[in-house]
Amino acid sequence: MMITTIPKSQYIYKVPLLGNRPISFPDAEPDSIQLPIAHIDMDITERCNLACTYCFKGKLSGKPMDIETARQAVKFLVRNSGHYSELGISLVGGEPLLAFELLKEWVPWTTRYCYQRGKPVKIGITTNGTIFEKKHHDFFRKWGVSLHLSFDGCPEVQNRHRKFRDGRGTAETIEKNLPLIFSCWRTIHARSTVTSETVDKLAESYRYFCNLGFLKVAFAFAESDKWLNTEKLHIFKDQFNEILEEHWKQMKSRKQYLVLSPFDSYVERLNKKKTENHFGCGAGRGSVLVDIHGFLWPCHRFSSSLRVHKNLLLGSIWGGFNNRIRNAYNYQYQHKHFGIRCVRCKSKQICCGTCIAANWQESDNLLRPPLGYCKAIRILHIVTSRHIKKISKTDTVFFNQFLRWQKRKLQ
Repeated sequence: MMITTIPKSQYIYKVPLLGNRPISFPDAEPDSIQLPIAHIDMDITERCNLACTYCFKGKLSGKPMDIETARQAVKFLVRNSGHYSELGISLVGGEPLLAFELLKEWVPWTTRYCYQRGKPVKIGITTNGTIFEKKHHDFFRKWGVSLHLSFDGCPEVQNRHRKFRDGRGTAETIEKNLPLIFSCWRTIHARSTVTSETVDKLAESYRYFCNLGFLKVAFAFAESDKWLNTEKLHIFKDQFNEILEEHWKQMKSRKQYLVLSPFDSYVERLNKKKTENHFGCGAGRGSVLVDIHGFLWPCHRFSSSLRVHKNLLLGSIWGGFNNRIRNAYNYQYQHKHFGIRCVRCKSKQICCGTCIAANWQESDNLLRPPLGYCKAIRILHIVTSRHIKKISKTDTVFFNQFLRWQKRKLQ
């Protein structure tokens, strides 16, 4: 149900994340003619069974999204998707599997609703993997729901930052659940958050992922202010170089394509034409986040109690939108808007201005990447570019095979 007591026609709502402050919206809908919305993230619940030390959500209410709001979010997406014939929905939280009763009703309804309107939808879930059971496996297989696993690495790394609320580590539980998870979605990503405290175990964690059977691994940085430590940056350089060597060895020995982000992303960007638009992300542009109440934010990181601001709020799925705010995200080449430090940076091709939500939470400025993050990215760029130059010259045949694999992708 709508949470406002003010008439809907005025597009004024009391926003819980802003202390129930009334916020008005000047427009009825997003300008989907100029820029349609093809994807939404949904905070299907603000309940979570973990207490991760670096969580960017801040304080969670523990409340779920109700079925009426969940359905209205889908209607909003279809209504504003313009010419797009395929849509995407990513379920986040909280831990989405804690809202499984809602999902059992909502997923079939959503799949049919979109299909009947000629816009088939792909639904994905980001999970921490600790409560995955056969009922989840059977349901997600039946309805083609994809999975994305937040998993930091080897047990020492995983248990340091990603703990249950009673303080227990989570690595053993995830390892136990992995066979069932893999049998549900074989190409699931292991998305590893890297901190300066665990960077010395980075290569060990990558080998751990390979031994467990992951075909896709992605790394992301957290707590960027701590990356200003010169010693940690040197360790990161050595560790990531070791990862790239291991990655190449694994692919050659298996004769199989393995995804390692950002290595793959960097190769893709190198092959792009310089005239192509280069966006760091789709936040606020082709994608928005729907929070548990139905309010719209640029991405899932903005529906957080950390540094929340009314000027980040885009609108409501019930009607009401601020196209002026959304237009601020529609710049053509993002790195040109991130200040002189980014314009002159040689690493902008692999970075593209970093995550605007992380920028906001760490520096109060969407367009100012934290210096620690910049230093880490520059090392990433140097190590990756040197590795590509080496393998393209010394292992040309397999490098060309890798490029063919990359074009086909893992589906």
